[in-house]
Amino acid sequence: MKIYEFHQPFYPFRLMICVGRDAIKDFFEIDCAEMEANTYAMTCCRFTKKEQQQVVIIRFRSVEDISYHNITHECGHLGIDVFEVVGMPVTSDSSEAFCYLTGWAAECCAQMKKHSTGDDEGFTGRLVFDTESK
Repeated sequence: MKIYEFHQPFYPFRLMICVGRDAIKDFFEIDCAEMEANTYAMTCCRFTKKEQQQVVIIRFRSVEDISYHNITHECGHLGIDVFEVVGMPVTSDSSEAFCYLTGWAAECCAQMKKHSTGDDEGFTGRLVFDTESK
Protein backbone atom coordinates (compact mmCIF):
# COMPACT_ATOMS: atom_id res chain seq x y z
CA MET A 1 0.00 0.00 0.00
CA LYS A 2 1.30 3.43 -0.92
CA ILE A 3 0.71 6.45 1.32
CA TYR A 4 0.60 9.88 -0.32
CA GLU A 5 0.94 13.29 1.30
CA PHE A 6 -0.95 16.38 0.13
CA HIS A 7 0.61 19.72 1.10
CA GLN A 8 -1.32 22.48 2.83
CA PRO A 9 0.46 25.38 4.56
CA PHE A 10 -2.27 26.66 6.90
CA TYR A 11 -2.76 24.14 9.69
CA PRO A 12 -0.27 22.20 11.85
CA PHE A 13 -0.81 18.80 10.27
CA ARG A 14 0.04 16.77 7.19
CA LEU A 15 -2.74 15.13 5.18
CA MET A 16 -1.99 11.61 3.99
CA ILE A 17 -4.27 9.38 1.96
CA CYS A 18 -3.96 5.71 1.07
CA VAL A 19 -6.02 2.97 -0.51
CA GLY A 20 -5.98 -0.49 0.99
CA ARG A 21 -7.06 -2.31 4.10
CA ASP A 22 -3.68 -3.73 5.15
CA ALA A 23 -2.10 -2.77 8.45
CA ILE A 24 0.38 0.11 8.30
CA LYS A 25 3.45 -0.64 10.41
CA ASP A 26 6.70 1.20 11.14
CA PHE A 27 5.66 4.59 9.77
CA PHE A 28 3.45 6.04 12.48
CA GLU A 29 4.18 6.17 16.20
CA ILE A 30 1.11 3.94 16.68
CA ASP A 31 0.61 1.37 13.91
CA CYS A 32 -2.69 1.32 12.02
CA ALA A 33 -4.43 -2.03 12.26
CA GLU A 34 -5.88 -3.82 9.26
CA MET A 35 -9.26 -2.32 8.37
CA GLU A 36 -12.28 -4.41 9.28
CA ALA A 37 -14.12 -6.01 6.36
CA ASN A 38 -17.20 -3.83 6.97
CA THR A 39 -15.22 -0.54 7.11
CA TYR A 40 -15.12 1.38 3.84
CA ALA A 41 -12.98 4.31 5.00
CA MET A 42 -11.53 5.78 8.15
CA THR A 43 -9.73 8.88 9.34
CA CYS A 44 -7.33 9.07 12.26
CA CYS A 45 -4.65 11.30 13.71
CA ARG A 46 -1.14 9.93 14.12
CA PHE A 47 2.42 11.13 14.60
CA THR A 48 5.14 9.90 12.25
CA LYS A 49 7.90 7.89 13.90
CA LYS A 50 10.82 9.57 12.20
CA GLU A 51 9.88 13.27 12.04
CA GLN A 52 7.33 13.31 14.88
CA GLN A 53 4.98 15.31 12.68
CA GLN A 54 1.23 15.26 13.19
CA VAL A 55 -0.69 13.56 10.41
CA VAL A 56 -4.35 13.13 9.60
CA ILE A 57 -4.58 10.00 7.49
CA ILE A 58 -7.60 9.08 5.42
CA ARG A 59 -7.72 5.42 4.44
CA PHE A 60 -10.06 3.97 1.85
CA ARG A 61 -10.52 0.20 1.71
CA SER A 62 -10.54 0.19 -2.11
CA VAL A 63 -10.69 2.59 -5.06
CA GLU A 64 -14.41 1.81 -5.37
CA ASP A 65 -14.86 3.03 -1.79
CA ILE A 66 -13.61 6.52 -2.69
CA SER A 67 -17.20 7.68 -3.18
CA TYR A 68 -18.85 11.06 -2.63
CA HIS A 69 -20.46 9.70 0.51
CA ASN A 70 -17.24 8.33 2.02
CA ILE A 71 -15.17 11.37 1.00
CA THR A 72 -17.67 13.74 2.61
CA HIS A 73 -17.88 11.65 5.76
CA GLU A 74 -14.10 11.31 6.20
CA CYS A 75 -13.41 14.98 5.41
CA GLY A 76 -15.90 15.90 8.14
CA HIS A 77 -13.82 13.86 10.59
CA LEU A 78 -10.65 15.54 9.30
CA GLY A 79 -12.12 19.02 9.83
CA ILE A 80 -13.29 18.25 13.36
CA ASP A 81 -9.91 16.69 14.27
CA VAL A 82 -7.91 19.63 12.91
CA PHE A 83 -10.13 22.25 14.53
CA GLU A 84 -9.85 20.42 17.84
CA VAL A 85 -6.03 20.44 17.58
CA VAL A 86 -5.90 24.19 16.85
CA GLY A 87 -8.47 24.96 19.53
CA MET A 88 -11.13 26.36 17.23
CA PRO A 89 -14.72 25.27 17.82
CA VAL A 90 -16.83 24.34 14.81
CA THR A 91 -19.48 27.05 14.85
CA SER A 92 -21.20 29.34 12.38
CA ASP A 93 -18.35 31.83 12.98
CA SER A 94 -15.73 29.26 11.93
CA SER A 95 -17.81 27.55 9.27
CA GLU A 96 -16.11 29.23 6.31
CA ALA A 97 -12.63 28.08 7.39
CA PHE A 98 -14.03 24.62 8.19
CA CYS A 99 -15.65 24.34 4.75
CA TYR A 100 -12.51 25.50 2.91
CA LEU A 101 -10.43 22.92 4.80
CA THR A 102 -12.84 20.04 4.20
CA GLY A 103 -13.35 21.07 0.57
CA TRP A 104 -9.59 21.06 -0.01
CA ALA A 105 -9.30 17.62 1.60
CA ALA A 106 -12.19 16.33 -0.54
CA GLU A 107 -10.37 17.51 -3.67
CA CYS A 108 -7.27 15.60 -2.51
CA CYS A 109 -9.41 12.46 -2.08
CA ALA A 110 -10.82 12.93 -5.59
CA GLN A 111 -7.27 13.27 -6.93
CA MET A 112 -6.36 10.06 -5.11
CA LYS A 113 -9.22 8.20 -6.81
CA LYS A 114 -8.10 9.42 -10.25
CA HIS A 115 -4.46 8.57 -9.48
CA SER A 116 -5.45 5.08 -8.30
CA THR A 117 -7.13 4.42 -11.65
CA GLY A 118 -4.06 5.56 -13.62
CA ASP A 119 -5.04 9.19 -14.31
CA ASP A 120 -2.32 11.47 -12.91
CA GLU A 121 -3.55 14.72 -14.47
CA GLY A 122 -3.55 17.35 -11.71
CA PHE A 123 -2.29 14.93 -9.06
CA THR A 124 -0.53 16.86 -6.29
CA GLY A 125 0.18 13.97 -3.90
CA ARG A 126 3.70 12.90 -3.04
CA LEU A 127 4.56 9.30 -2.20
CA VAL A 128 5.89 9.22 1.38
CA PHE A 129 5.66 5.54 2.37
CA ASP A 130 5.24 2.22 0.62
CA THR A 131 4.35 -0.69 2.87
CA GLU A 132 5.44 -3.11 0.15
CA SER A 133 9.01 -1.77 0.13
CA LYS A 134 9.59 -2.80 3.76
